[in-house]
Amino acid sequence: MAYTKTSFICLLLFIYMGYFHFTRKQLPLKSTKLFNGYYISALLVVLFDYVTLCTVNLLDIVPPYINLAVHTLYLLSINTMIYFTFLYEKSLLGEHMVLKKGIRIFLQIPYLVCSFLVLMLPLNYISGRYSNYSTGPKVYAVYICVIFYNTILSYYGFRYLKYLQKEKRTALLTCTPLLVIVTIVSLLFPESLIVILYVVLSAVGLLMSSENIDKYMDERTGMFNQYALNTVIKEFIELKKQRVASIVILTEGEHTNPQVDWKSKNHVLEQLQNFCNKEFGRQVYRISDNGFILLENTEVSANRASEKLKDYTKTLYDGYYHLEYSLLSLSEFSSGNEFMSKIVDVCIDSVNKAANYDFLTGTRNRNSFEKFLSRLRENNEDVYYFIADVNNLKETNDVLGHSAGDELIQSTAKLLCDTVGNEGWVFRQGGDEFAVLWKGQDPQLFLRTLTINTSNTNRHRSFPVSFAIGYGKILDSNGLEDADKMMYENKAKMKAKQQ
Repeated sequence: MAYTKTSFICLLLFIYMGYFHFTRKQLPLKSTKLFNGYYISALLVVLFDYVTLCTVNLLDIVPPYINLAVHTLYLLSINTMIYFTFLYEKSLLGEHMVLKKGIRIFLQIPYLVCSFLVLMLPLNYISGRYSNYSTGPKVYAVYICVIFYNTILSYYGFRYLKYLQKEKRTALLTCTPLLVIVTIVSLLFPESLIVILYVVLSAVGLLMSSENIDKYMDERTGMFNQYALNTVIKEFIELKKQRVASIVILTEGEHTNPQVDWKSKNHVLEQLQNFCNKEFGRQVYRISDNGFILLENTEVSANRASEKLKDYTKTLYDGYYHLEYSLLSLSEFSSGNEFMSKIVDVCIDSVNKAANYDFLTGTRNRNSFEKFLSRLRENNEDVYYFIADVNNLKETNDVLGHSAGDELIQSTAKLLCDTVGNEGWVFRQGGDEFAVLWKGQDPQLFLRTLTINTSNTNRHRSFPVSFAIGYGKILDSNGLEDADKMMYENKAKMKAKQQ
């Protein structure tokens, strides 16, 4: 029973190698999937090698149909493993090994024919000196198929030798002579049972030649990096895979939170990555300091996943972080470079938006206000300037939490935007202060409309929206100061009424 002990040890070693391989992050490339297929079929070879050694040496105990079944599965797994080895080599060569449709079909035939013969042909058992073993037409059909694919592997391996990575070249071209030796020895000395040694040695070689995944990783977050994204997108577009990329941008809030590390967003990105992995079974790709990409199969699933991410982000650090996303379909691009160029444009747009827009309300920010004000004055456009200061924001934050305070700010922004319409622009100056540049002629009309809109809104609210407001003209020498003064006087009157 020494053979079974060796086979069992090889099985344990193979399982350990699989654990090491599958617990590492993997890019969703065709070569990765084919290698996984190779490993699983090779694992089945090692497993059934052990099982068949047990059953063939217990012919008087094990029912014949069980013995036949496990031997058939063993031979099928060998056949499948060799076929996956060929497909894996082909995927590594990629665009350098483009085969015509007729040749691709021809190269599938031996695998299919052999599988059929293994199922249909008889199997014989021979009692050897040290161990029983199987032989007959089933076994010889597999030998013939192995020799065929070994020849194909050798031909394409040497023909496209320069296109294979050095490590892969060494591993694959070492497998070829090993397989020749194993096949010859197995034909001449069938009791040697050395197939399992070939399988284990080949798998060790291929696993050791696997690419260093570290070059695809972002060290700070553990996400895949831009190089990994470029590699994946290039293959997806070449293979015309339908994927939708959700470009996710993370932004910070304004209220302070002692739990937040203000120096970096890396800890938040790590949490979002873990959420994507657990919730959707997806890895993400970091594209900027505060951005990453999630790849989904359809626009519907990409939207759904992004909304879940958005909701999850609101739970982090008392809603301090906010998330925005946009979708891009790979079908719109003809090359990976074109897609990556678009990603750069989106990142630049997000930077510009962060510089000119307030993320919480969607209105323009103080920086944008200064630009608009300067341009209007240069063009001698005498528009009205309104300044509005939201009441009770601090109290709302302290009593109801920052989420309620954010909602109060958002409601105020919506009221101002609805009142302004297409006649001007709304800006969040910061904190609880808003500015409006309005092209209308009658400021009292603006104030009356705003009062009506505010009253309608407050009918459906548990805590009302209110604000102090003042106005002036931007071309007046003291227009902005007059507006500020009016607003503070208005605020003082409101406080007096509350007392």
